[in-house]
Amino acid sequence: MSNQFFQNADFVEYTKLLYELHSAMRESGDESTEAEKIRDRMDEPGSRLSPDEIAVVQGISADFYSVADPLPTAILPRTAEVNVDLVAVRRARDTRDFHLALDVLRRRAAHLEPSAVSFLRGRIWMAAGQPAIAALFLERAAELQPANPSYRSIALEVLSAADPQRARQHAGEILRNSEDQPARLVLIACQILYFEARESSDESTRSTLESVVTAIRGAMDRMMISGEDQTLPGLFLHAFALLGQCFELLGDHAGARKWYDEGLRLSPDDPLLLTLRGMQRYGEDSPGAVADFERAIRRGSDSVWPYYFLAHHHLLSRNFQECLDTSTKGLQREATDSVRADLQEWIAISSASLGDPRPVVEAWFQQALRLAPDHRRIRANYELYIQSQASEPDWDTPTSTEVGRSGRQGFKVNVQNAA
Repeated sequence: MSNQFFQNADFVEYTKLLYELHSAMRESGDESTEAEKIRDRMDEPGSRLSPDEIAVVQGISADFYSVADPLPTAILPRTAEVNVDLVAVRRARDTRDFHLALDVLRRRAAHLEPSAVSFLRGRIWMAAGQPAIAALFLERAAELQPANPSYRSIALEVLSAADPQRARQHAGEILRNSEDQPARLVLIACQILYFEARESSDESTRSTLESVVTAIRGAMDRMMISGEDQTLPGLFLHAFALLGQCFELLGDHAGARKWYDEGLRLSPDDPLLLTLRGMQRYGEDSPGAVADFERAIRRGSDSVWPYYFLAHHHLLSRNFQECLDTSTKGLQREATDSVRADLQEWIAISSASLGDPRPVVEAWFQQALRLAPDHRRIRANYELYIQSQASEPDWDTPTSTEVGRSGRQGFKVNVQNAA
């Protein structure tokens, strides 16, 4: 599945339907009504596939069938040539030549443990941006190697993107028996349930969060006793971050600050904890928050949030060159369209205030509105600039409270990144 295949909407649609067909066949049988309906839906995109694409989907279909295949009685030797091909699989995945990655792996599957084959297939489909298909193979890998915490935790996290409801069910089951589960798996489950609570206004949210807090603290205790915190120090620090976020959602800001401070005592330069503590301090202790954000950036934070908050601080302080520079750097990080639109608006305001040519300023406003066409403040500021002859009209700028709310709603701790 090289790039050219993934640029073909018919190929993508056919592959997704092929996945649905195999899922229906496993649940209801080859001749079920559901399977027949999916086959009918496959006819139209399938009629437009090229011979090369048909060959690719046949190989993918064989991969899907392998999930239910009997395990081999013997595994072929892993030779030097096999190792070279496995390197080629990873290289093809990284360069987004997914067809080649799957094809080479398929040819060498007999030389690997079935769990490893399923895991690698899952990672390829993750890179291809197909979490439902990735989850199929990753769950198979975890099923074949239940003692492998990496397989289980990655499978659960990918499932949360592919099937949030089923992932929440699995997460709840893990928490009910959390004392007997690997720490990283417990933390992934806690992360899933925390995000569900953050998006929900259900009355059970508080009890869910309290259960999550108990599970996180238990996992941290076990990590310290087992020494897992020494082999995965980033995971241990992420636990502090997740705890703090839970306490914030519970309305216990002092408790949240305690956990951020505690984590930073262990690792004073951790960018994640510095960013979270800075977000909590912003508005009430802006100098302290600014110091945290600046330190997070110096320590290599790859998150947009320290840049976002610092840019806003410079905007309110009328440090327009610093606002422009920081916003520009923030745009180089991964962010939602709404966050990118804010940064582009702040660049427009800074550019205007620095006396840049009007077409330059207008272009930044227009870029922001393309990302957020219904954003009233950005549109109002743009229209204000168009109608005004002044370089610094009376801009409508978001408050520290509004920016803080955006940060709390948008920030996500990703436990798997540390595992």
